[in-house]
Amino acid sequence: MGASERPSAVRSKPSRTSHRAASAKEDGALLRLSVLDQSVALVDRPHAESIRNTLALAHHCEALGYQRFWLSEHHNHGSIVGTAPEILIAAIATTTRHIRVGSAGVMLPHYSPYKVAEQFRVLEAIAPGRIDLGLGRAPGSDGRTAFALNALANERPAQFPNDVRDLMAWVTGSQLPEGHPFRLVRAYPEGETAPEVWMLGSSDYGAQVAAHFGLPYAFAWFFTDGRGGQEALDLYRQLYQPSRRHPVPHTALCVWALAAESEEEAQYHFASRARVRLLRDRGIFAPLEPADVALAHAYTDAERAHMAEMQREAYVGTATGVVERIAALARRLNVQEMAVVTWTYDEAARRKSYQLLAQAAGLVGAARGPSRPGCRPRRDHAVVTLALRQSAATQRLWHKAYAKGALPMRPPKLAAAAILLALSPSVGSACDSYDDDMSLASVLAQAVSQARANGTLPAAEALASRAGAPEQPAPPAAEGSVGAAGAAKS
Repeated sequence: MGASERPSAVRSKPSRTSHRAASAKEDGALLRLSVLDQSVALVDRPHAESIRNTLALAHHCEALGYQRFWLSEHHNHGSIVGTAPEILIAAIATTTRHIRVGSAGVMLPHYSPYKVAEQFRVLEAIAPGRIDLGLGRAPGSDGRTAFALNALANERPAQFPNDVRDLMAWVTGSQLPEGHPFRLVRAYPEGETAPEVWMLGSSDYGAQVAAHFGLPYAFAWFFTDGRGGQEALDLYRQLYQPSRRHPVPHTALCVWALAAESEEEAQYHFASRARVRLLRDRGIFAPLEPADVALAHAYTDAERAHMAEMQREAYVGTATGVVERIAALARRLNVQEMAVVTWTYDEAARRKSYQLLAQAAGLVGAARGPSRPGCRPRRDHAVVTLALRQSAATQRLWHKAYAKGALPMRPPKLAAAAILLALSPSVGSACDSYDDDMSLASVLAQAVSQARANGTLPAAEALASRAGAPEQPAPPAAEGSVGAAGAAKS
């Protein structure tokens, strides 16, 4: 049962979507870009808003053509409220269609490898071929919190290689070594695909584990400001043992980046991040402040010098300049993928940054521009256009669709949901990810469910009523009875 033993041949088929990465250049992209999101805490804003921002950003970045959307894990951290990546992965995977979704990562010493395998087998069943399982050894917290998560916090890190071996076997459906006490234990649900396991790290330890098991390796460049990155990548490649799924080494970096229309605007929003970094260096983990508040603090000369150094080193500026610098780093270190993490107090500025970076990098989908609250109607989404117009003809069409079983709600609820769809970024930005009315109806259902949960559904229904939606569904119209006159009214 030594750490040198690797799981035997994997029965699960490699993910078909992994081939999308290999075709990035064929698609015209200048750089393979992914996203790391951490659900950052914001001053004077509820933590739930940070979680909703994460969900909305995932849809936004899928529409822009980003390859992966990864969620971090931190605990008892005043700056970051993303504590459960596996739950966020499920929420995102059920409402996206193409982007890979994963953890960056699961801090394995806190948990049973078997339970993590079960969780990610369920996630793989939800979104086959789109789940990434990034693993880390760091606690993602302080020592006291590590013991709150696992009473054996002192012992588990030393078992990390064995835990990785066991987790890989369970999550891929392969065999554990002879004599292993849990050799006959299986992780369900089984399936033809398996999550893609990554090793994450900010030192050479994770690089060695990744190399031993033949796993792709992502270095947290933003966490160390690059220190140790080159050495870790070199060691990974030097020690790499090919695996069935990854016959050659595969590497990624995660960098902190922010783009805006001008250098001045980018540096303005960066002030919030710089302030948090200064506090972190003093052992204070604080929520993100608005940029103008961060700039208004009285800083010492040493702090100003440190902030100026951060500005010089950071990937912050216009999108073209930022992408050129990121691409140059990727070439210099010979890495295949780059993930971007961005913190801004202004969520619109963050979404804009990802849009500008996608456009500058030539990502597929970026030319469509940003997703916006209230989706831009397309031919496939004409049903939303009709709902927003609130005409009698619309209500008849809704009722017909409901009667046929194509929509899950009666017309008055649909009218309210359509208005919520137009007003809610967390739902509206997902609209372009759906290409059929049934999928779109599920988005509307999600809008109503969210509104009911937060108590805004009555107000939305009242708004729909004032807009002209009848309180009760109209009787179904005969086929073809909504003619030119009805269409004109709508």
